[in-house]
Amino acid sequence: MGPRQVGKTTAQFQIIADVLDEGVPGRNVLRVQFDELASLRGIEAPILVIADWFERNVSTARFNELARAGRKACLFFDEVQNIDAWDAQLCLVDHGLRASWLQEQVPLTPEALAARPELNSLAGHLAESVFGSVASTIHGLDIAHVPERTTDREVDFVLTVGAQRVPVEIKYQRRVDPVRDTLGIRSFVEKSVNNAAFGLLITQDDAASVDDPRIVTLPLSTFMLLR
Repeated sequence: MGPRQVGKTTAQFQIIADVLDEGVPGRNVLRVQFDELASLRGIEAPILVIADWFERNVSTARFNELARAGRKACLFFDEVQNIDAWDAQLCLVDHGLRASWLQEQVPLTPEALAARPELNSLAGHLAESVFGSVASTIHGLDIAHVPERTTDREVDFVLTVGAQRVPVEIKYQRRVDPVRDTLGIRSFVEKSVNNAAFGLLITQDDAASVDDPRIVTLPLSTFMLLR
């Protein structure tokens, strides 16, 4: 959850890429963009209707069959807050699917993640949303995302204050590669037209450091104190 343009949709696409890489068949993955389907407002319990249709017509097997076999069906709903009573519907869907990731607690502290390394990837996506949500509460700060283009590298966030810009990369992992993990920041800063004197690398803890005066490393927990 969070305000618009903070990375929720991007996080969904990243999680979808992860589950496909894990071997989940494409026919077992569904994504619905609710704000592009106004007709769903006329359907009673649309999430349940969609889940039932997907289970019967697209998925490789019924949800219970997949669960008993230790396999997954992954349903992603974006901008679902536009549908009335979505909380209750999600709970019903989650109950039918056994243990959905929607109700799984994902730790963000380095200590907890060290004990649950299988959640590192999901925690990284969640950290992006947390950063975006916190940044959106800071008065006078504009937030944008820079997608990868022919001559530009992707940057997770670009913060703008007046005419000054600060590129931000979220690298919520135990180890930071000072070269690979800063490519987006360095590419952005090195273009004078972007008017960025430095970049911000958001990390798990304060142990990470980069030997580049143009890049400031900052733990997510410290950044959240600005809220």
